Amino acid sequence: MKKLVFLFLSTTIMVVLISCNSQTAEVKRLITQFAEAVNNNDSTAICSMYPLAGACDSILFSIQGADINVEKGDTVGVFIAKVNDKELSVKVDEDGTMAIVDSRNVLSYGKKKKEFALASGWIEDGMSDAQMAERFADNGFIEYLGSSLIKELNNNVRVQDWEYSMNPMEMSARMIEGSLKTTPLQFVVVNNTPYDIEAEDYVIEAEISYLRVAGVDNQKKEVKGETLGANSTIKVKYNLQPVYDDPNLFEDVVRSKIVLNISEEEALQKYFIPKGGEYKTYLYTKGKK
Repeated sequence: MKKLVFLFLSTTIMVVLISCNSQTAEVKRLITQFAEAVNNNDSTAICSMYPLAGACDSILFSIQGADINVEKGDTVGVFIAKVNDKELSVKVDEDGTMAIVDSRNVLSYGKKKKEFALASGWIEDGMSDAQMAERFADNGFIEYLGSSLIKELNNNVRVQDWEYSMNPMEMSARMIEGSLKTTPLQFVVVNNTPYDIEAEDYVIEAEISYLRVAGVDNQKKEVKGETLGANSTIKVKYNLQPVYDDPNLFEDVVRSKIVLNISEEEALQKYFIPKGGEYKTYLYTKGKK
């Protein structure tokens, strides 16, 4: 009886070892095929073996005669293939189907994108490639940042006041002489943000009041902006052209405001400065909705 039990256990162990060795060989074969697909830039084959690879900017993987060391992972059915400084996690289903489900140092992203993601908390040091791919797939974060930045600009860049850019006596003298062809104005613009805003990214929209015999005529004018330094106040000069060939008809600036002419995406690329923790704030905001 003891001999039968020993024979059964020995046979079972041998079957397990053979099965494990067979799976190890298959994992190595899959890794070799993946390396060949990367070398040939075969995106279809790459994504069929490693679905998450389609979301990255580039793939850094080559065996070039290096040893492929395979060991069992902590999860049932998962094997870890190690090639130099890279690791790939391969999931083996009961029917023998295999796929790469995670990796380290294999999927790569642009330097600026990764630096931005780390600085804003979008990704974190030590994350696996799959964890980073999952975070990068959350496009709502970028939309949130863009919307928040545009809101910040709209709330903190404003026209504070307007005034004549020459003193009243000089203006009166030039009017009498007939040499005043335009009304010189200047708008006091305040930028209470930490960003240097380019002139091309905004205009001053002003509503100008003109006196006429028939009554007051209000007309909208667009005043080209000037570069705004971070946390600064500047004066934007504007020569107001007479509408009815008579500068004396100008009465007042009824209202004026800053109008941004930049998209959320452009604003992020130009002005956004990560302070850290933006992604956590985004998740909190998302959870509150």
